[in-house]
Amino acid sequence: MNTAAESPFAVPAYRRLFTAHSTALVGSGVSTIALALLAIEIAPERASIVLGTALAIKMIAYVLVAPFASQMVTYVSPRTGLIVLDVVRAAVVVSMPWIAAEWQIYAAIAVISAASALFTPTFQALIPSVVTNETAYLRALSWSQVAGSVEQIASPVLAALFLTVVTFSDLFYLNAATFLFSASLIALTVISRPPQPVAAANPWWGIGAYLKTPRLRAVAIAYIGIAGASAMVIVNTAVYVQRHLGASESVMSLTLAAGGLGTALGAFLVPRVALSPRTLLLAGNLIMAASIMVGVFEVGWRGLAAMWFFVGLGLGLAQTPVGAIVRRSCHERHRAAFFAANFTLSHACWLGAYLLAGYLGATHDWPTTFLLMSVLPLLAGLIFMVTYPHPDELELEHSHGDLIHRHAYFIDESHTSWPRPNQ
Repeated sequence: MNTAAESPFAVPAYRRLFTAHSTALVGSGVSTIALALLAIEIAPERASIVLGTALAIKMIAYVLVAPFASQMVTYVSPRTGLIVLDVVRAAVVVSMPWIAAEWQIYAAIAVISAASALFTPTFQALIPSVVTNETAYLRALSWSQVAGSVEQIASPVLAALFLTVVTFSDLFYLNAATFLFSASLIALTVISRPPQPVAAANPWWGIGAYLKTPRLRAVAIAYIGIAGASAMVIVNTAVYVQRHLGASESVMSLTLAAGGLGTALGAFLVPRVALSPRTLLLAGNLIMAASIMVGVFEVGWRGLAAMWFFVGLGLGLAQTPVGAIVRRSCHERHRAAFFAANFTLSHACWLGAYLLAGYLGATHDWPTTFLLMSVLPLLAGLIFMVTYPHPDELELEHSHGDLIHRHAYFIDESHTSWPRPNQ
């Protein structure tokens, strides 16, 4: 076995892209902490409301703007688009130390989030063109998930270290530098341009085509559980640890770090276990459901940290194979549209899950909140199990509804126009 050929890092272009992506992730994580401190400075009595509103704006921008990523790559090369978007994000972030009003925070978040909504699916759709070996590509997905999990752990630590020698405003400059570094690495990367995407008159076409593909429709259902579990961790950890348990901020950080460690472990295991994507997504959702359900029994912070570790493990197992499923379910010319659809639908799930987790945590006792939030990954996993094709062959017959022919999942080169999903 040629292990070098199965490592994505054997591909020079991937090494640069991974470094660019990871650096920008850490910069953004540090900047998020700076944003919280900025909100406290501008509106000390309304800081939580400002941050909650900023998070909602971020999710809405992701959902509304991401479908246009497929439009963007019909006019510029993916590499050029990524460079421009990095520069735009750097320009906005570097201006944030001068923000003096709430509406300016919201405007900056809207622009940065819109740029990220175009950047991320375009970046995700580019990686399969760079890493063509299927085993290497699955490992690339694993390392991307690991990088995201490490960022969750490393960013607070780095921010704390930086704040001992600089002000929080300087963290925005650091983030801008990471975006410019990312743009520089992408500019230095030699990327064979993928086949010219077919221009769709309707940017929402990709969502319709995505949902007409049985295995991807099942993935969209699985994301309801993924979003519900991660929202429970993100939204309610601080409240549960600090208000319900009366523990310190450091304890809260350790608890969140346990979830990040679990996610990193799950992502690391995916390419190393002989399990199908169907099994991984099902197992991930069921692990998350069982872990959250333990919260019914009034656990302390150590118990919560253990729960979040296993929730993270389930998240890593469930999320990591999704890119491979999307890749195998569409033609190369349509990857931008399908990855954009996956980004849009998954973040729509997160938007709803954030609101639900926050509402339940504020209006119900904790045992009830844990029980109800555990239902999302449980039901999503069970519905996913019965809707995902089994056995999952590479090509399965399906129809586009308004077309007069049938063919495999791959939307092949013979199509001169994009099929329109049913209204």
